Formats: sequence, structure tokens, C-alpha cells
Amino acid sequence: MNKYETILKFNLHKNKVEPGSNRPNYGQSSIEITAPIPPGTYSAGGWEYEDTGNISVNFQRVTQSNETVTPMDKGLADDDFR
Repeated sequence: MNKYETILKFNLHKNKVEPGSNRPNYGQSSIEITAPIPPGTYSAGGWEYEDTGNISVNFQRVTQSNETVTPMDKGLADDDFR
């Protein structure tokens, strides 16, 4: 089972771009990275907000997890499966 750890998140805000402008279509607020980003496998996703057109971006590190979830971890008793 894969484990996902969010490394950074930020929003891209839609700019009003005039013809001939060099401004990007989207700008972002400051991005703070609070931990080193080591080599590895990562996943990125983006969501556009219907009401504003802004985009939210999530960047996650993907690692393999060898943990197994038991019924007791889910709050179930052994006899729930009999």
C-alpha cells in the first residue's frame, strides 16, 4: 500500500492579463518549503475552483508502506467477522 505525505501546497490565483502583457495567466502566493525534498517518487495534483478559476496545487511524496491494517486498528473486535 502506498503512503502519501504532503510536501507542499499552494494556490495559483487567476490574473487579469491584458493583451501583449508578459504577466502569467496565474500567479501564486509565496511558497514555503519547510523540509528538504529528497530524491524519490512524487505525485502532483491540481484542482480548479469553479467560482474563481483559481488553481490549488498539492505536491506529495509517495512511499511504500509495509504496514498492515488489522480489524483492531479499525476499532472492530475479532468476533465482528464471525
